[in-house]
Amino acid sequence: MALFKAIFQKQTLRTIDGLLYRKSLPAVVQLLSTKSINKEEKYQTDITELKGRPWLILASPAEVSLVCSVSADFEMHRGIARDFKKKFENINELKQQNKVVGQAAVLKRNDTSFVYYLLVRNRWWDRATPEAFHSSITDMKEHCIKHGITQLAIPRIGTGDDGVSWGVIKDIVEKVFQDTGITIKAYTTR
Repeated sequence: MALFKAIFQKQTLRTIDGLLYRKSLPAVVQLLSTKSINKEEKYQTDITELKGRPWLILASPAEVSLVCSVSADFEMHRGIARDFKKKFENINELKQQNKVVGQAAVLKRNDTSFVYYLLVRNRWWDRATPEAFHSSITDMKEHCIKHGITQLAIPRIGTGDDGVSWGVIKDIVEKVFQDTGITIKAYTTR
């Protein structure tokens, strides 16, 4: 029994599409298990932490919606936000949505996915708060559910100019998205 418990607590590295990610064995064993899945387990949210540079999310498949945290003034001069600005442009469309801190501005990526801009601070030089992240992530979740989004790709939101630790953000994402069934790939290792 002790060996069985130790195996379930062990962390393993797996490779998907050439990228390393850390996955706990209980989830793998649960997928391979022959036991029936009850209603609560059916909608389990899966957050997979991938090893890779944040800009890899920009090459995500078409059905994956993308996430970036920004200031409400949409002055995206640094980091992954700058890459989002270059790739998706349409800053005027984002500004016309008149969103405020704690909400998510949205661009349509294609027929099956979106690009979410989490507004977590007023000006680019401000610091974000966990409360602003919680509100904007909740707003994004509601949009995801309404539009049938099943996959998200996120960088280490909150860790750069926002000034919040990834551990805090990950906890917020896990709590907000629990039981939604949405798969989240987080590019967290540099």
